[in-house]
Amino acid sequence: CRMVRFFTMKRFIRKSLLRPRDRGELGALYLACFLLVTFLQFLERRAAGSETLVRYLRFIIDNQIAFVLIASAVVALLQYQMVVRSRQEIGCRILVGDRLSSISFRYAVECLAMLMFCCFLALSVNVVLGFSIVGGVYLAAALAVYAIGSTFFLGVQ
Repeated sequence: CRMVRFFTMKRFIRKSLLRPRDRGELGALYLACFLLVTFLQFLERRAAGSETLVRYLRFIIDNQIAFVLIASAVVALLQYQMVVRSRQEIGCRILVGDRLSSISFRYAVECLAMLMFCCFLALSVNVVLGFSIVGGVYLAAALAVYAIGSTFFLGVQ
């Protein structure tokens, strides 16, 4: 019964390190990255039928991975800024009895849950539109690494 109480969603959200504004911002950033992948695939498919479009969009089509990596690096940077903003709150939580490992676990689970929701949503759009989901899966893996990596900065002073 105690374990069930530990994992209730209300308690999990109440003890979360992310505030509603941070959740919305992070979710929007994740979704923007996935939609960028979809948009780049749309441009590639659209340009395939026209030689004129291929000439104008060649740079974008050839450097899709670079654009997605830059967007995901921006997400990682903003995620790190969220961690830095919450350091004082982490110190206060530790003073009142919470453990850093519990704080890190809750933060990682929440970030990964938002990431998986956005990933599922974007991949569903890709499937409906008939686009490849490989780029979205790679992006999800990269963003998951960033999210898990940011949890290691929670306790660093």
